[in-house]
Amino acid sequence: MRAPLIIGGIPLPTHAGLQRQEYEPLGGSTLLRMSNGAGKKRTHWSKLRTTISGSGWLPLALASLDYSQPIELACVHPRSMSSASSQVFALPSNRRRDVAPWGMGLVGDRWWPLQVTEGVESVTLEAIEGGSLYQVYWLPLLQVYLDDPTVGLDFEAATYDWTIEAEEA
Repeated sequence: MRAPLIIGGIPLPTHAGLQRQEYEPLGGSTLLRMSNGAGKKRTHWSKLRTTISGSGWLPLALASLDYSQPIELACVHPRSMSSASSQVFALPSNRRRDVAPWGMGLVGDRWWPLQVTEGVESVTLEAIEGGSLYQVYWLPLLQVYLDDPTVGLDFEAATYDWTIEAEEA
């Protein structure tokens, strides 16, 4: 079972046709050049922009949301991190708690699902013999600003096409 997309506490109905979620990094960073030409990256902040789209039989029912305030977005597209040297990962605190993180281990050219033990601020993947790379996945829970979604109706196909663009608050 796939976790539902939840926007401002409203779960998106399956028949609304969620098809795609993308992330794009936003950042207050600058590449500075020293007098010898060496680059130094200075980062002041970083956030995410996400675009979510779909096409389905039901329109989005999000008109009750207050788009002037940050809205909680329970994402469906996982984020991940990997390590060749450790099975312990510090995950971000802004993640969905209704969906447990999951992990994989690479042995040769095959990925194996691994048991995940959650701690207070980290998760540990079980060790796997011959494991050369470990990856952990989680679903983000973001506070975002968004505008009323773009929605279209295809009368011939009897479907609603929609797009939501949101930026982390």
